[in-house]
Amino acid sequence: MESLNIASEQCLSRSVRDAAAFLNVVEKKDIENLQPVGFISGPSKKRLKVALIWETFLGKKPHPEVEKAVSASAQLLEKLGHKVDETKMGFDGPEFMDTFLGLFASFTMQYEARIELLMGGAIRREDALEPWTLGLIEMAKSRGGIQPCSQRAIKVFAEASSALEKLFKTYDAILSPVMRVPPYKIGWHSPTLDFNTLLARLLDELGYTPLHNAVGTPAMSVPLYWTSDGLPVGSQFAARRGGEATLLGLAYELEEARPWAKKRPPVFAG
Repeated sequence: MESLNIASEQCLSRSVRDAAAFLNVVEKKDIENLQPVGFISGPSKKRLKVALIWETFLGKKPHPEVEKAVSASAQLLEKLGHKVDETKMGFDGPEFMDTFLGLFASFTMQYEARIELLMGGAIRREDALEPWTLGLIEMAKSRGGIQPCSQRAIKVFAEASSALEKLFKTYDAILSPVMRVPPYKIGWHSPTLDFNTLLARLLDELGYTPLHNAVGTPAMSVPLYWTSDGLPVGSQFAARRGGEATLLGLAYELEEARPWAKKRPPVFAG
């Protein structure tokens, strides 16, 4: 593992073409052991073997509306000639999630130091930081700080990466929900909420995306399903490290089969 950078860098787009063009412009084309993706201009003819993952890292099943959405995506894949099998990740999900949270929390310790450096004690950290950030700082301190959290993450993320590599020996892509729940109302993750309430909500909802942040495998959210309220529910597709071309080729095909660019929710900015 080269670093513990768990940030995801790409773009939001209305079309697969725009996402592919953006990636072609910004990608580093000299990464060791990885071939440049370049510009993927259309669907791939290759039929894929896709692993369908239902449970979150904490063993929770998706909300019925989300299950309906991902089931519809799986059915669409099979209609297009791809093969879909239900399976599981094959690593310790609760340990992974706890480790990811600890590492994420440790990153927030820099903000406390910056406030002290910039303000010299002229402002209280409670007045400068949200309850969420303050709670993460305390969590990181209780775990020993950045170094212990990073050391644990190196070990646990490597185990998760090995499990994914094993899965990708059989499958070309992974299909899962993006979130365990459908879209929620504004304010559900309000920064004014107390730390424990917000933490409980996030752990309940997030259970599919952090893996790819941790191990560096590419993933995409595709809006193939809309709720009865007219809100999009994403299906997440992931591929092996360096497999962006597989995802974009599939995305073009899904876009042609079930277009989404002109769809809008009842309330939107535009």
